[in-house]
Amino acid sequence: MEFGILGPLTISEESGARTVTAAKQRVILAVLLLRAGQPVPVESLTELLWNGYPPASAVLSLRNYIMRLRRALGAAGERILSRDGGYLIDVAEDELDLLRFDRFRKEGAAAFERGDLALASGSLTRALGQWRGPALCDVDSDPLQRDECPRLTADRVDTLELKLEVEHAIGRYSTSLGELRHFASAHPERESLGEHLILALLQNGRRAEADAEYHRIRQTLQTEFGVAPGARLRALHRRLSGAVPAPVDVVDKAPRARLAPVDVSDRAPRARTAGGPSVPFQIPADLADFTGRDRETAAAVALLGPAGPRAGGVIVITGRAGIGKSSLAIHIAHALSASYPDGILYTGLRTEDGERVPSGQALLSLLEAFERDPRSVPDGTAGRSALLRSHLAGRRVLIVLDGATDSAQVRPLLPSTPRSAALVTSRLRLDDLAGARHMELALFSQAESAQLVSRIAGRDRITAEPKPMQDLYRACGNLPLALRIAGSRLAARPSWSVRTLADRLADRSRRLDELRTGQLDVRACLASSYRSLPTTAAAALPRLAATDKQPLSVQDAAALLGVPRPRAEQVLECLVDHRFLATARSGSYHFPAFVREFAREQALVPARTASPVDA
Repeated sequence: MEFGILGPLTISEESGARTVTAAKQRVILAVLLLRAGQPVPVESLTELLWNGYPPASAVLSLRNYIMRLRRALGAAGERILSRDGGYLIDVAEDELDLLRFDRFRKEGAAAFERGDLALASGSLTRALGQWRGPALCDVDSDPLQRDECPRLTADRVDTLELKLEVEHAIGRYSTSLGELRHFASAHPERESLGEHLILALLQNGRRAEADAEYHRIRQTLQTEFGVAPGARLRALHRRLSGAVPAPVDVVDKAPRARLAPVDVSDRAPRARTAGGPSVPFQIPADLADFTGRDRETAAAVALLGPAGPRAGGVIVITGRAGIGKSSLAIHIAHALSASYPDGILYTGLRTEDGERVPSGQALLSLLEAFERDPRSVPDGTAGRSALLRSHLAGRRVLIVLDGATDSAQVRPLLPSTPRSAALVTSRLRLDDLAGARHMELALFSQAESAQLVSRIAGRDRITAEPKPMQDLYRACGNLPLALRIAGSRLAARPSWSVRTLADRLADRSRRLDELRTGQLDVRACLASSYRSLPTTAAAALPRLAATDKQPLSVQDAAALLGVPRPRAEQVLECLVDHRFLATARSGSYHFPAFVREFAREQALVPARTASPVDA
């Protein structure tokens, strides 16, 4: 029996090829093959099959799909087994191209480390020979295409880069120029591919093409990444142009520095132990007036404290925009600092505009804490992730990952040893992050709201006007960010009474304008979340906010959006996941504080390029 996922999905046996035509059955088979021999939980399969929004009948439907898939596979269908609350497919290593690829590339890497270039070249060639095209290119699954295919592609290109290093060390490129051109063009961020292409062209006596290739690479780097070619490529170009009196095909065979296509900003000096290595401490300062969250802080210290990380060593702090996720993560990190003597690392996973920071760029930021020269860091996410794990081995380090957009962004950044741990903040729950503990932050109680505002504006201001303060808490929705802004505005306006600010906040049409001071801005915080919404949900939100009815039912939403009930329910649940709606019971949805006002403003803003809501 033969299975293939490194290209189009293939199934073949002695009697010929088998075809699985049904889209969801193909997704199931692909997932089981990606986890060959390991049980895949039912919950994970239903999430993948319905793109994160499984219907109530998902488990029953999954069973039917499994039954039909077994039938479509014939005798091979007996390989699909029920195990541990999920399903697995039983395949031998020689029966699946992915398993063969992994075996051959590991053999090749080990041989290269030993200096056995002939064996390394042969094994790496066999590894790359398992690929027939882009992985899972004919499997219709957004989660697989988003999360799994880039990882597999990175492994493929890493293997190609190692094979080219081996060929360069041998002194002769056997990889075809066509293949080299294809990968160098497809992966402009990998400077070493362009370097090897130039060297291969020179090896074939095609100096003019090599020079043209250098200029193409330089233009691409400047246009797409805003960086210049690295030192090795520039040195190679000088030899091409005759500025260096050395043969153009003779270059240093030391391992190449690879491109890091990011803006490497200056970092604050790191503390050093006397005569010892750097001990990074990147975490921002704790808030002097940090309030509340005693239970969450105690739980985190118990899980990750002096006794060592437990529960997988990962805590995910989730909640709506402005709830205080980042502040809590920083507070916990300071509370744990004595438990992690080898350092605390911190990196933001969103830009100032709310855009997703690629995992590879975040990894480079973390690796700089260990004083890695960016030019010596592998350019692939997989390589950088492995290098980070190597640095963490034997150390006790806490990593704070702030503002994660999804689990795929986080996984390469997590420590793999039991001595280190991670704190992750995200507006989404990241339920598919295996082994993580989740902390869902609630709004402040009235007592916590009073405590925060009194710490900022002064206790006398609070106790002097108890009734206006109640109105102010209500207008702020007990949201920590809004309360902090209100307290700051009172502190900055000693002549204002609490009633003055409470009355200004009572006007819903100007409430978001009032909840802004300096860099603290409720509207901007919501806007950052809004930009990360899927296009369909972003288009739906202003329509749902147009009505004053609250709570909304699925039927109400279907009528407002002009879509069938199942589609309306998908949109509503997506907005719940992204914290733009809340639900206290099934089928009933309401807007959290400030969201309706914000959403109505979006109706006046030109829509981003989008599909219609019912697309």
